[in-house]
Amino acid sequence: APEAGTRARCEAERELGDQAKTVVEDLFASADEATFKIVERRGSIAFVAIYVSDQSVGAVLSDQDLAKRWSEADSASRPDWCS
Repeated sequence: APEAGTRARCEAERELGDQAKTVVEDLFASADEATFKIVERRGSIAFVAIYVSDQSVGAVLSDQDLAKRWSEADSASRPDWCS
């Protein structure tokens, strides 16, 4: 997902990040339950899949073009939210 706030690399990314944040806040606000599933661990960092009322948060963001898959091993595949 795009970065929000001071972590964004440009205004376009900041706006998309703010939109993504709002979508996630709205999902949690209307949720009956939330589930966090660890999908990968790298040292002290855990990567999780988040489900809110059985909806994948990642899929919801992706459907709204507010998240994209990319591989950390292939930095060229990292989305450029500024172009």
